[in-house]
Amino acid sequence: MDLSIRIIQESDEYQVIIEGDGVTRVLKARSINELINSLSTEVRDLLTIKENDDALKSSPCTLRLVH
Repeated sequence: MDLSIRIIQESDEYQVIIEGDGVTRVLKARSINELINSLSTEVRDLLTIKENDDALKSSPCTLRLVH
């Protein structure tokens, strides 16, 4: 997964734009600590979603209809 992370400081607020694999997330934070916490949570969520998607894709699956 390729992620692009941009941090923009506008006066007393930070804006973080995370882009990757067709997903764009925008975060706002009022301090560096808030920015770091939000950023780590978002990146962890994106990587967890990616791991789960990969696990689902690689698992053999059989669909059976029972009447």
